[in-house]
Amino acid sequence: MKFPKKQVISLGVVAIISAAIGGSVVYFLENQQTDPQLAKVNHVYQQIQDNYYDKVNRKTLAQGAIKGMLDSLDDPYTTLLDGEQKTALNDKLSNQIVGIGAVVSILDNQVTIVEQPKKGTPAAQAGLQKGDIIEKVDEKPVKDLSIDEVVSQIKGKENTVVHLQLKRGQQVFQKAITRKAVHLSAVKSQIDANNPQIAFIHIDTFGVQTSRDLQAEIKNLRKQHVQAFILDLRQNGGGLLDEGEKVASMFLKNGKTIVKFAEKDQVIQVDKANAKLDYGFKVQEPVVVLVDGQTASAAELVAAALKESANIPIIGQKTFGKGTVQLVSSLDEDSEIKLSTQKWLTPKGNWVHKKGLSPDVLVALPTAQQLNTFNNQLNNQEPLSSKEQQEICELFAFLGIKIDSKDFDASYTQALKKIQTEEKLPVSGKLDQETLEKINALIFSKYLQEDLSYQKAVTQLKEELKNDTN
Repeated sequence: MKFPKKQVISLGVVAIISAAIGGSVVYFLENQQTDPQLAKVNHVYQQIQDNYYDKVNRKTLAQGAIKGMLDSLDDPYTTLLDGEQKTALNDKLSNQIVGIGAVVSILDNQVTIVEQPKKGTPAAQAGLQKGDIIEKVDEKPVKDLSIDEVVSQIKGKENTVVHLQLKRGQQVFQKAITRKAVHLSAVKSQIDANNPQIAFIHIDTFGVQTSRDLQAEIKNLRKQHVQAFILDLRQNGGGLLDEGEKVASMFLKNGKTIVKFAEKDQVIQVDKANAKLDYGFKVQEPVVVLVDGQTASAAELVAAALKESANIPIIGQKTFGKGTVQLVSSLDEDSEIKLSTQKWLTPKGNWVHKKGLSPDVLVALPTAQQLNTFNNQLNNQEPLSSKEQQEICELFAFLGIKIDSKDFDASYTQALKKIQTEEKLPVSGKLDQETLEKINALIFSKYLQEDLSYQKAVTQLKEELKNDTN
């Protein structure tokens, strides 16, 4: 994505601020006569330098001034990133870590490699295998550590060596492995067990090379005779917008609008699908997109582009609603600023910010508010309001039980009797503690065991494939 001239100017301002952090206040001194607001800032800076009773760190002062300016915008997406925040963001967007390339988890209280290490990674080159148990890292036992603590010990600086003690079956062995930069694909896929012509593709984030990883994944699935795809953008908080555009372009005809960019309510740029973006790679198979309340930013951009420019169905819940573009610029070795510079709009000119993107097929899931209303009934002696009644109707609908909102009391009583009878509880038609706990258990069991959005997507794609063959 090309940034207009105004954003380049923003980078110039960042460079000036960076100089101030390094110890220079030339900018303030030279411009305070033409900009009285900067003169005030410089005056306070000098007052603190000259008169504060204790020692003052000039870098800390400058960073405090920058943070104050950014905070005054009241924009949660415009912020100063330093230390761990900067590192975390860069690691996430680079889709890269320095380590050994082993995916680990805690199974039966043991740190276990849960995926076969990919070819070319240090772990694969060292002969590590899925199922190997890591007992020690650099001679220190890891049994009582959290998975994050173990991963932190395995990761480190590039070209340094980590010593592992591992167990495979009854064999205990040692490995000295040199840490390297390892690419972590944000794209994972799985062919549906009951419908091998359909594959599920989940994109975790839009980082460097995500579009290339998706392309490789689809090529591999095509070799396995997959004919339709479920593109899962749930829990995807976004990432790099240009990678989102590249992914969207793969699913659109060239010339179709992907996204519009606006400054101060004026559209200044329209990006369209083209071979330069998608490398000439197109997905023409049937596709369904899954979204939820955590689908945000670049992920929303992709979903909106596919929905509005290709009529690809969206299934799930309303998305998060983040419709601004951030430019990340380095201030110095230890800090960056993330600054909102533009709005992005859907192909039809809609702004999803704080509103979200509505799916074509809504899959209602229990909300925190619905659960709170239901669980507070035993402590609340007041009659349920019409809004609270509706929340309970929606909660029971998730369990497949219809409550008539027009005759709520009688219908609710019958619903409770039905559950009490089926679950072999005392049948009273009233909500008691035992019934409440059982209903909660049923809700969470259904939520964990049944991916309703996925099931609807499979059903829809099966129908499309059936129609294509007729």
